[in-house]
Amino acid sequence: MKIAIITLPFNDNYGGILQGYALREYLRNRGHEVIHIEEKSKQSLVHWSQMRFDFWWFTRRFIGEPVYRAIGKSRVIQYEQAKATRENTRKIRAFVKSNLDVKKVSNFSEIKKHGFDCIVVGSDQIWRPLYYPEIENAFLSFAESWEVKKVTYAPSFGVENWEYNSFQTKKCKQFIKQFDALSVREEEGVTLCKEKFNASVKRLLDPTMLLDKKDYEQLINNNLKSKTNQLTTYILDQSDEKRKIVAELISKQDYTHIDLGLKSKADLGESNDESIEFWLENFMNAEFILTDSFHGCVFAVLFQKPFIAFGNKERGVSRFNTLLKVFGLEDRLVFDSTNINEIVNTTINWREVNSVLSMERHKTLRFFKGIGV
Repeated sequence: MKIAIITLPFNDNYGGILQGYALREYLRNRGHEVIHIEEKSKQSLVHWSQMRFDFWWFTRRFIGEPVYRAIGKSRVIQYEQAKATRENTRKIRAFVKSNLDVKKVSNFSEIKKHGFDCIVVGSDQIWRPLYYPEIENAFLSFAESWEVKKVTYAPSFGVENWEYNSFQTKKCKQFIKQFDALSVREEEGVTLCKEKFNASVKRLLDPTMLLDKKDYEQLINNNLKSKTNQLTTYILDQSDEKRKIVAELISKQDYTHIDLGLKSKADLGESNDESIEFWLENFMNAEFILTDSFHGCVFAVLFQKPFIAFGNKERGVSRFNTLLKVFGLEDRLVFDSTNINEIVNTTINWREVNSVLSMERHKTLRFFKGIGV
């Protein structure tokens, strides 16, 4: 079967890229030909940012360092940040090119001429208008009359509150009826679909959890460098409280600290490799993980690493709630420093977690088998 996947554009987001990779690999392992489809227009912001970065490179290269510095120290910092970001983007783009088959189209209506047998929407927050403004496309508005199998695999609304306007709600309620099979990633998504669309959907695993640890080890060419007593942090929204907790853990446990989060101006001198392979390697090497990222939690569970998850209300807590509740790990979610030491010293029963993971994977298998995919 020839399958097209529509998900969020593959920008510089580790979890977003890995969930796309995982779903493709899962379906390929089931014998299908799988291609990701992106609209070219969705990449316009990336191109504009690169143009802005190149402007500062041009200024420094051809006008000269003394004149450039005369503009102000902040511009030097901006240049260094741009340079680091551009290098990071290059590494991530290399991963996408090597490991994902992505076809860019001017408009999703072009998909029809490529003869796909099935279109899968998901996963990640593709059902969140804030992240995917042309939300009707995520409900295959362009394919309403097509005779092709239509499936959603674990798309997410991202949050528990309703963000669609009245027009979007009406149109998406209409388009969701055309799907042959529906699933979402969070329990809150099941409720929202029932209340807003009058649609019955299943809750299934994020695609990243459909693959085993060994599948991710292969991505770093089995060159995993074993380290000991490493604290890995992946913090998207820094705060003084989070920094304090990290500092205390390093002090008490004598951890070696690897920070995979967004870099501050003070970190520009660090020569960290920020490729996806490096990101995975340092989750695998961790003795303990601190994160406020959904996919940070996912890989902590998948790699069986003790962890603490900081609730991220701005980015949506419902995603954390479902993930941790499914595996009986609700006590790993915190919103402040209360009980941090107690959580650090609490052992996770990985045998029970793996048992649940096996059952959840079987649900996904039944889901696809039930529709002949």
